[in-house]
Amino acid sequence: MDRQIVYPGAVPLETDLLNTNKFAMIGLAKLASAVLGSGTCLSGLHCSPASPASLQVHVSAGEIYCLQHIDETAYSTLPADHSGTILKQGLTGDVTFDVPAPMQNGMSINYLVQAAYIEADTGGIVLPFYNAADPSKAFNGQGNAGEALPCVRQGVCSLSLKTGIAAADGTQPTPEADPGCISAWIITVAAKAKGITADNIRRAPEAPFLPTGGVYQSLQQGNLTFAHDAGSANTYVASYQPPISSLVDGMRLTFKAHEPNTGKSVFSAKGGETHPLLSQAKKELEGGEIMAGGFITVEWDSSAQVWLMCGNTGGALPVPDAINAGHAMNRRQGDGRYIKKGEGYSDEQAKKTFLPLKGGELSGSLTVKEELKVEKDVKAANLYAGNTLYDGGGNVYGAHWRNAKDDESFKKTFPDKNSERGWLTHWLDQKFKEQSDAINTRPTWSELDGLYIRSIRLGSETTKKGRRLAGCNGFVMTQWDAAKKLSQDYRATFRPIQVDLTGRGEWKTIGQDNKKDDGL
Repeated sequence: MDRQIVYPGAVPLETDLLNTNKFAMIGLAKLASAVLGSGTCLSGLHCSPASPASLQVHVSAGEIYCLQHIDETAYSTLPADHSGTILKQGLTGDVTFDVPAPMQNGMSINYLVQAAYIEADTGGIVLPFYNAADPSKAFNGQGNAGEALPCVRQGVCSLSLKTGIAAADGTQPTPEADPGCISAWIITVAAKAKGITADNIRRAPEAPFLPTGGVYQSLQQGNLTFAHDAGSANTYVASYQPPISSLVDGMRLTFKAHEPNTGKSVFSAKGGETHPLLSQAKKELEGGEIMAGGFITVEWDSSAQVWLMCGNTGGALPVPDAINAGHAMNRRQGDGRYIKKGEGYSDEQAKKTFLPLKGGELSGSLTVKEELKVEKDVKAANLYAGNTLYDGGGNVYGAHWRNAKDDESFKKTFPDKNSERGWLTHWLDQKFKEQSDAINTRPTWSELDGLYIRSIRLGSETTKKGRRLAGCNGFVMTQWDAAKKLSQDYRATFRPIQVDLTGRGEWKTIGQDNKKDDGL
């Protein structure tokens, strides 16, 4: 920044003070331009309904920053300076505007609040001037003419209200800003309205407002590069403050999506300019990458004239094709690698490496943290369910399915059983035996006494003779003497059939159960 130099004893000139002010103005303008850039911007100037409610709006104090010639007109004795432009600041205080409503029903009208930078020389007073003829008597004004001269050059933010044309509700046009002016606010007033509400006021689409709170705070909070989506599914539109003046390679922006995408999508960040929105793999979106309420970060690719999605919350993450072993694969590439031979996996390797959708073999351990539901067979060397183990040998181990070798009472009860067999196996054996015994009852020996033949024999011989011989119940003929003549007595030998029903030698002759063996 330049500074004016003065010396002791030198005759003071008005240009010394004028240049001091000029140099300071240029220095501050360069600093402002370094921070804010060279585009026109507005700060403050918040528009709100008047209170109490009426057909008035109130615009608060604020500033406008825009490029202007160093001095458009002569600055006192310094001539106009058009050698360059600097970012000048114009100030304003609070301003109130009347916004009358149309009188015809069904009509509405739009009003435009516009801002412009102007310079005004104000504060005019009649100054005393040096009188060379009589230094003791100052001239009254320049040349003793008594005319007031301006003492302040003001940079002013000039606010004005431009009235649109009333038309049917929803069709009323918004007036264009006048040359040299910037659109700031649009106020819509319906026919016969009695007051203005916040819903009637909206910021003009291209209004270059600086974020509330200052530039540094906005950089920290991301306000300069964040906006809410105002578009629809697959067509995303966001308006940033201040507005995007140009798209630069590598520019990153973030918006909060209002609707999810269902396929190919486009994005507009600079009024009217819509460009394709691709994944970071530079592929068309397929649907599901953008979710309602998700934060989407995009980056401008100037060579392809597309937006690249480099961040998305809640949606599916597009993944480019893997090239090296350490790269992540996308689903399409993974499916292709699984079903094709010659891609690094044989059919046999693929069956053991991937878990197929229609059955197959999975080598290694598989942990399921939630429920596992299957409709077909599951084969495993060992199957754990909670703290219970079902091994490949059909045994069950666990708190209530103890191994026999760990159960002392079991080993005492079944000492002959294989201690490696599961407790459940022996328990089932015992239960089956109990049921079988209940169905097929086996009597005791005492219950069998007198019911079944234990032994059988032939008793002592007995001989009978006579003209007629008749046998007895339970006896059999063992000998017949046939040599005798028929006129003499016959002779035959008989022996009784005897049985023992008790096993204690209690012999009884068949047909004579109640008679004791008499040895006949």
